[in-house]
Amino acid sequence: MAQPVWLTPAGNLGTYPEGVFFQLPLLADNPNPGTLYYEVIAGHLPAGVQCDANGLIIGVPKAVASLQGVPQPVAQDVTSEFAARVYTRKMDGSIDRLADRTFSIT
Repeated sequence: MAQPVWLTPAGNLGTYPEGVFFQLPLLADNPNPGTLYYEVIAGHLPAGVQCDANGLIIGVPKAVASLQGVPQPVAQDVTSEFAARVYTRKMDGSIDRLADRTFSIT
């Protein structure tokens, strides 16, 4: 049985304006029968954005930076870097086959 294969290229997934709803699918191919699941395993998505288990990155980005723990609005582009995992599950719910990839969103 083979690992899932990423279809979404690694790297920057684009630039999205603050305060505007957007959605972007992460895509992978499963050479085996079964459902693929997605999750962010390292780094972070922009504030106000999340990755659903079906691979859909969705939300309303908020441009906020933190200086010594105090949120501050920012007047420039902010890039968020993260690693995502696509995987299949065994019958007992544990992770079976997986593939990781690194992305960024500005």
